[in-house]
Amino acid sequence: MANKIKANFWLDIVILTLFATTAITGLLLWLVVPGGRDNQGLTFLTLTHHDWNEIHVWAGIGMLVGSVVHLVWHWQWISCLAGRIFGKVAQQARLNFWLDVLLLTFFLLVNGSGLLGWFVLPSGGFQGGRNPFYNMTFLALTRQDWRDLHLWTGVTLIIILGIHLALHWGWITCVIRRYTKAALCRPKAYAA
Repeated sequence: MANKIKANFWLDIVILTLFATTAITGLLLWLVVPGGRDNQGLTFLTLTHHDWNEIHVWAGIGMLVGSVVHLVWHWQWISCLAGRIFGKVAQQARLNFWLDVLLLTFFLLVNGSGLLGWFVLPSGGFQGGRNPFYNMTFLALTRQDWRDLHLWTGVTLIIILGIHLALHWGWITCVIRRYTKAALCRPKAYAA
């Protein structure tokens, strides 16, 4: 049981780190180094828009993989609670469940729109140019519509995740104390 908690804790740390990387780079791409023809020479911390975008995409993919593992590890709790959600369940468990459903919904929207923009809808180019993909649509939405959906669901996801972390703060601090105390109390091996 302790190993499962420890593994879950470290997986959550990895996912949180990747989420922070994805969120920060996404905000940088939006506010500091936006793309487009007029901003091609723009850099931040010596990285171009393309460099920040690569970090954003690969951290996002890593976060997606980690989140799938997180869901698999918690599937028993999810299915158990989902089956009882409308019956007798503690108010805190019900709140956590519906917040997690909201978190998953926005997570899927962010990742779906991001992957769609990356794989399905190529870069737009400029209007009137020779790029045949400039006005391309998918499910009646343009590339820019999908980018806006990605941006605003991402901002909303940041807010929802903040609430999620706040509600689980007791567990987080307890586990951090447990593992840091264990690390501090280990006897050091001295070379003879």
